[in-house]
Amino acid sequence: MNDRGQISAEYILMLGFIIVVVILIATYAGEQNEQNTVAAAVRDGASNSSAELSILNKTLQPVRVTSIDTTSGDPITITIHISNNAIIQTQKQLILQGSQKSLEGQGFTVNNQGNYLLLTTGRHNYNITVA
Repeated sequence: MNDRGQISAEYILMLGFIIVVVILIATYAGEQNEQNTVAAAVRDGASNSSAELSILNKTLQPVRVTSIDTTSGDPITITIHISNNAIIQTQKQLILQGSQKSLEGQGFTVNNQGNYLLLTTGRHNYNITVA
């Protein structure tokens, strides 16, 4: 009876199963990492540009980013919610431009469509808007 061959076969089968599980987890984690990176860059850019708006325009009440909502699907929609809903469209565009600069600083290529940003990565498409 040769037990060495049986142990080698069991080892190879177990190692193959472990590798498959690790690859599946890594794929899922990679997608979540991309979405978190995009959302964080959008929030940072919007926060910086909204603070800049408040500093440069003394008549405007302070504006801050209150939340970032992400909806799943294709494309993924990221909505920036701000504290002052009375700002005009050009000020919203300045907030989007701040998010665009932040995303480009992370290495993404962003298309500014005026009222929203369009970001296409290898995994997902994103529409980024200001509410």
